[in-house]
Amino acid sequence: MDLGFSTSNRIYIDESLTPQSRAIFGEVKKFRNQQHFKFIWTRNGKVFLKKDESQQSIASVFD
Repeated sequence: MDLGFSTSNRIYIDESLTPQSRAIFGEVKKFRNQQHFKFIWTRNGKVFLKKDESQQSIASVFD
């Protein structure tokens, strides 16, 4: 999405996570690296994982 800023730097917006959600994110991130998943993100405090562009996302079962 183009926000109208002229910069060559990427802009990241992080969701504020609870300590528990942050710990879950860290564990899922390790899993992603070990299992060669391409995407990991959070939405509304839940962690999502996706193998590649053609696969459906997987939501964490931890709340």
